[in-house]
Amino acid sequence: MVWEVDVHESWEGKPLLDIAEIVESSKQTTNLGGTGTGTHVLQLRGSGLFSKQPTAAERAFARSLFRLWASKIVVRRDGVTAYDGWIAKRRFDPQAGTLTLTTVEMRAAIFRVRLTYPVKRHLEGDLIVTNRGPEGAVRAILGKTLDWGYGFFIPIDKPADSAGSFSASWYWYQHLTIEDLLQQVEDTGHEVYFRPYRAAGDVARYQTVAAPEVLGETRPISLSAAQSAVTSLADEEDGARMLTGIEYQGNGTDQDALYAGSNWDDLYPGQDPTVPNRDTIRNAKDVTDVNVLRDTALADMRRDHQPTVGRKFDLQMNATVTAAWGMPGEMLETKQRADEWNDDTPKTYRVVSCTTDVGTDTLGLDIKRHGS
Repeated sequence: MVWEVDVHESWEGKPLLDIAEIVESSKQTTNLGGTGTGTHVLQLRGSGLFSKQPTAAERAFARSLFRLWASKIVVRRDGVTAYDGWIAKRRFDPQAGTLTLTTVEMRAAIFRVRLTYPVKRHLEGDLIVTNRGPEGAVRAILGKTLDWGYGFFIPIDKPADSAGSFSASWYWYQHLTIEDLLQQVEDTGHEVYFRPYRAAGDVARYQTVAAPEVLGETRPISLSAAQSAVTSLADEEDGARMLTGIEYQGNGTDQDALYAGSNWDDLYPGQDPTVPNRDTIRNAKDVTDVNVLRDTALADMRRDHQPTVGRKFDLQMNATVTAAWGMPGEMLETKQRADEWNDDTPKTYRVVSCTTDVGTDTLGLDIKRHGS
């Protein structure tokens, strides 16, 4: 199956036009954090959008079709939405007749700038969340941004409510963005992912996943077989973030601020660290609940007491390997022959980022080690 490239209206996700035939190039990256970007070059000259002498009506149609923020580019293959990016920049080259679009994934495009209130309604911006699970907290946060009326709606499936240990008080005068709130939930050891998908009527929607980890299907793959779909393989271990203890300073000033920390003993009671002391302090000035601060420190320690182990490789799509293999959260169980560095024990990795190019059949994967 070939790549599909479509323009959608971004607020409600309605399809506007199939533009695959005028795509000169389209390269994009999607990731778990929703901060991926894309660059799409469209050949307008000689396309079906215009007559030989472009009319004012045709120009107006093209401009309305590729509107900044109000339109988005959706790339699909094998029935999977590989990328969903909102148009942030457009540039027309009058000599070549090409329109270059720069797109950004929804979370970075919208939630980084939206406050918890509309302008002129700041007194309504408080949000208090008490004893909710990650799903319940994210549901409350989305309600604070999607339910204000015209212009605020985004086709997002809200998660179900859930009880748990997360509590937070966010006040309008802190001037926090929706992204700030989502990150506080994530900082306590959870992940929030807005997975794009094709809904009924070809509408481009987002499924909200809020969980300790975003996990997809596990797929076996051979790294060293003669006919392996894997190319450009590289191993990487990064110890830059490795720490033995983390102190957090929360809301407040100097000695009157909230403080909470976590160290090696929280993870391995009674055991000495395996590396020299690398304690540090971090700031979370927006956090007003000491329990959230403590959970944040513990979540950081669980992640940062060991090196980041990852791999980057290109995966060729074929009858078995589809675009779904490259979606963030998918699990790849790798098998390979022993070499100078690795043994032959199967290892599982999780996809955190995927780069696609409609001119190729390749998935450019950034994966991280999962489990022991």
